[in-house]
Amino acid sequence: MMKLLHKNNLLRQGFTLVEVLTSALIVALLATVLFVVLRSNLSTMAWGQKHMDFNYKIQYFMKQFYTDIKKINPHVYVHKYGHLYVKGEASGEYFPNVVRIEKDIVNNSGSELSFVLSSLKSDSEAMAIKYYYDKKTKTVMRHVKPANGSERFIPVARNSQDLRFHVADNDPKSVRITCKIFDDKRSEVFEDVDFTVRLEGDLMTVKVFE
Repeated sequence: MMKLLHKNNLLRQGFTLVEVLTSALIVALLATVLFVVLRSNLSTMAWGQKHMDFNYKIQYFMKQFYTDIKKINPHVYVHKYGHLYVKGEASGEYFPNVVRIEKDIVNNSGSELSFVLSSLKSDSEAMAIKYYYDKKTKTVMRHVKPANGSERFIPVARNSQDLRFHVADNDPKSVRITCKIFDDKRSEVFEDVDFTVRLEGDLMTVKVFE
């Protein structure tokens, strides 16, 4: 009798078929929920990465113009005796540093923006900068030509079009930039970028040449 009771107790310590099936169902449900959550998170990360890349492209485009234009200074030269003077001042004429907007450029399909970044230290450190649109590669380009050194052509925004420069609100010290920029991975996604950068200080002006 004692052996039979002991055997029945051992049987009761195991799991019934219903309990096993219930446990398996719970595990399967949990695994399904985890899979759905994981897939959703991966999709969200992929979506965020795509938009992050495009937003960075637009921010880089705007920051490049902003950084260059804010660096523009009057043309200042060092006299042979060590005196500083603004270009034209020695002959009694103040000649400002002109930021040029060239319109209707046929070869580059649009307008160009050009100016000189000068230095108080030496004329040899001055750099001529030109922004234009290369219609062959559909890229906004930054052409850098140092006074002493090799010129460089730097892409600013690929997959873009309709680059235009304007004098903002008839203010001769402001440059308005407009351009349509497309996402590199999704051609149907684009942004019409439109912003204005103002020159700092005096003896500088923006002029349009047609």
